[in-house]
Amino acid sequence: MSYKILEQNGIDNENTDGGAFNRFAAGGRDGIVQGILSECSLIAEGNGVSIHPGLILICGIRVKITSAETLFVSSVPINPTQYQIIAQLSLADNHDVAVELFLRSPESLLQDTLYRSGHGVYQVEIGSFVHNPDGTISNLVRTLDVIQGGGTGGGNFEVGEIATETLEAGLEAEFDVTKRIDDNGKTLLDFYAAIPKGADGNDAEAVHFTQQDLSDSQKAQVRKNIDAVSASDVLDMMDGNHPLMSVGEAMHAKNADSATKLSNTRAIDGVSFDGTDNIDHFATCSTASGTVAKVVSKSGFVLAVGAKITVKFTNSNTANSPTLNVNGTGAKYIQADGDLTYVKWIAGAIMEFIYDGTYWVCFAGYALAGKRVGAIYQSENSTSPATLYGGSWTAITSGYYLKAITSGSPAYQNAGLPNITGNLYARNSTASSGLGNESSANGAFGLAQVDTSKHKTFGDSNSSYQVSYVTFDANNGATSKGIYGNSQTVTPMNYGAYMWRRTA
Repeated sequence: MSYKILEQNGIDNENTDGGAFNRFAAGGRDGIVQGILSECSLIAEGNGVSIHPGLILICGIRVKITSAETLFVSSVPINPTQYQIIAQLSLADNHDVAVELFLRSPESLLQDTLYRSGHGVYQVEIGSFVHNPDGTISNLVRTLDVIQGGGTGGGNFEVGEIATETLEAGLEAEFDVTKRIDDNGKTLLDFYAAIPKGADGNDAEAVHFTQQDLSDSQKAQVRKNIDAVSASDVLDMMDGNHPLMSVGEAMHAKNADSATKLSNTRAIDGVSFDGTDNIDHFATCSTASGTVAKVVSKSGFVLAVGAKITVKFTNSNTANSPTLNVNGTGAKYIQADGDLTYVKWIAGAIMEFIYDGTYWVCFAGYALAGKRVGAIYQSENSTSPATLYGGSWTAITSGYYLKAITSGSPAYQNAGLPNITGNLYARNSTASSGLGNESSANGAFGLAQVDTSKHKTFGDSNSSYQVSYVTFDANNGATSKGIYGNSQTVTPMNYGAYMWRRTA
């Protein structure tokens, strides 16, 4: 073991009484004692975390880490997993004290009232980190405060000067609590806060101080903030006339060394944020066009319902049913325009996705939206839509025209016209009557006037018959509409355009 308990001498365990006094002297605070060794700095080493030497005050018990103590994570997770670094102190009925350092998934700290009950378990969180699917450790943060002497100790405080200031937009916010003793020996807390204007110049968010009586639930929160062991300890530390002072003192003690970041990392749309850096949701994917599994790396990303990611794809996608795996959180199918199979895009496409708990749903940037398989694309430009939007498209054969249908499958149909028919009725009666008196025609056929000057001799040389002219005109029929003769081919009214049909 590379740490030891200074309040336990191995002979007379009553030295735990010294722990009770230490806790009183520290104002009920737990923390890493300032200025001793490396102040328990944390270093990631492979799949483990090393806690460097320092002195930790746990419920008044001094635990000295004499050399680097390394804690390892046993297995690589499928998804990024958060861990707590816990220091646990156990007090037995015989006042035997034991300390253990270990890693665990986040949960509430167990903090028994050791010096009232004479036994129990007390835990503090030294730090936290995220273990990634690639085995690396990220977001390693020391969360236990570095403290110095001069805790509240149940002292009597009064509110001193309160000053607020509104800064120009873009400057960093400032907050400070200063303890001082006036000429009459009173201990005063001076508050100063400076908040920058918003980007629009609005200063409505300037700090304002008010005083109020705390409810029981608020007192419980104060107890949690200052690591007090019981409700009565909280009341001992609070000034009844100025109940907010203990909160301010707690804020000063807890946050003075980490005012530029959040105590607990939070995820915004799936990206971890602790206040130390800007966040964004942009990433680049260079997976090959024909590969189904698209992979993206985004530092600090945590998969959760509502998580968002904006991806620029270096290559196009030609694979069916593509998936997206962000930061090793698992391959999830991409859904776009309600489609899971034929989701395609061109090289350089920038698409925005939101995780709905099952799929990565593209909600912006999908060029093929409204152009699912079977869609018809028409343009005066000869550039294929596969070049413009992605996907597979087949040009419709030149010379064919679109026809609306209400049933059956779309297919090519060759040109054609209805058959043109007609009837001619003729009867030979006498040599002088010709065809005119007993002949008729309909459809595309017609009869001209009998021409008595035209005749042809049939039979013997003494017989001669007159012949009527027989005419044929396709436009003579009632349904012809006069289209015949207007073109050398069957050509409806048209306007030339390029057309493609999407196939994949």
